[in-house]
Amino acid sequence: MTTTTTTTTTIVYGRHGPPACRTGQLSIVSFNILSQACLDAHVACGQEDRQYGHVAPACRAWRHRLPLIVSLLTGMSPSIVCLQEVDPDTFSSDFDEWMKARGYASVLQDSRHGVWFVNAILYRSDQVSVVWQESRSRALLVELRTARGDSVLVGNLHLQAMPAEAPTRFCQARNTLKRLRHRLETTGGDPTAARIVLCGDFNADDGGSVSELLRQGSMEPRHVDAESGTVVNDEEFQHPFRFEKVTGSPAPSYVTPGHSHLVDLIFVQNLKVDAVLNPLDGAEELDQVTRADVPPSAAWPSDHLPVGALLTIMR
Repeated sequence: MTTTTTTTTTIVYGRHGPPACRTGQLSIVSFNILSQACLDAHVACGQEDRQYGHVAPACRAWRHRLPLIVSLLTGMSPSIVCLQEVDPDTFSSDFDEWMKARGYASVLQDSRHGVWFVNAILYRSDQVSVVWQESRSRALLVELRTARGDSVLVGNLHLQAMPAEAPTRFCQARNTLKRLRHRLETTGGDPTAARIVLCGDFNADDGGSVSELLRQGSMEPRHVDAESGTVVNDEEFQHPFRFEKVTGSPAPSYVTPGHSHLVDLIFVQNLKVDAVLNPLDGAEELDQVTRADVPPSAAWPSDHLPVGALLTIMR
């Protein structure tokens, strides 16, 4: 896919990679790769027809999906990869060889919470190093240090699914913000000056109430979530950050038969968005993915599509 300029002058790049990173730039991709354990559980419980009945059995297999995932990551070649729904038991065997060949190191979310899947952050070790990490139930947080000494906090989130769980998602996001603030207070950092990326699977169209919280900096008591109609909080909550939602790609990020949603998002603070990822190569492929050949499929390994951006570190 050739790069083009949108009406907002943001460059849109395809799945074969962003423009090359210059000094002071980082590229990031977030991708829910669809847990094989979850997929297998749907099949074992006889629920595959509801969500994955359209998927050919061969396309459900991990031996089919893993090479497609690796191929996508290779093409995009980002500085930072945030993966959701990673199997902690097979992560090393699945990705170690590829990471070593491509110059990546990784941080894996603590799996002691007893879930089938975790988040992982992969990073180009020639571009950044990890100086701090923390696992939450639905988030993996790291502080990265670039070669020229810039600090960037990255939160890889996979918030609770289902519309009725809006209060849970709000609580998970609120706790993430509290932990980031605590990290900055501990190290003497200014929350308003910190460079932060929050990305992942927010499990609500356009992020729902969590998106509002991140962009507004506060949430009034007893806020009603627009999608579910549920109250997400009893008390007012404020945070010192001012996030910008990365926009520009027209593609949905989560596709099921008859429906498409934008639930995989990127929010940034004190990082300039130079380019955004659209993994679909034009209107024809968009139509194919949303209508004719809904993923997972022979061509796409997950029911989610990757989202990404090329960012400049502001000083």
